[in-house]
Amino acid sequence: MSTSPAPSSASPSSEDEEGTTIPESAMLRPEDLGGANRLANAGRQDEFLRPPRPCGKGGASDAQRLAAARVHYAVTDEDLTGRKVPVAGLFELVMTFRPGGAQAYQAEVLEELGRCPTGEGDRRWGLDSSGDVLRLFVDRPVQYADTPGRQKVPVLVARTGDVVVVLADTGYETGDGDPALLSAVLDKALARAASAD
Repeated sequence: MSTSPAPSSASPSSEDEEGTTIPESAMLRPEDLGGANRLANAGRQDEFLRPPRPCGKGGASDAQRLAAARVHYAVTDEDLTGRKVPVAGLFELVMTFRPGGAQAYQAEVLEELGRCPTGEGDRRWGLDSSGDVLRLFVDRPVQYADTPGRQKVPVLVARTGDVVVVLADTGYETGDGDPALLSAVLDKALARAASAD
């Protein structure tokens, strides 16, 4: 039986390049998500989102990236007894780029979707819509309580200036993620991320 990582109040993890960092104020906060719990260690469950690369390898825009920070939350809701229970796993990645790099990264993701629609391994990537916000999904294998299954993870790749925000709902246990959750927090995530530009 798999277990969820323990909640933590630690800061988002940050990859620092060339002395540039992502301020915590540029990331979604628990109060933006109705008091969600930050996961101390999401393990490998969000590895394929750091950053999304359907073909599984880096691209030219990687050299343009200045910094990145990520956070993973357990989003909860009240059950019939009033107890808070996990319903979603909200992942956020904020990346800053040199001028033109954010747009180049989005273009690379679109190109990779056409070149590697089956992704790598057992994951399959798809595109729901494109534009300023790429609305993707990843169909991936999952296992819970020794029962294998498949899970659909909605992913948004949005840009504000030279900053890219990636949002994904990694679901709970074997349940699919909810694209409506991502749409509901996208404007707040972009507004916060703009402070990193």
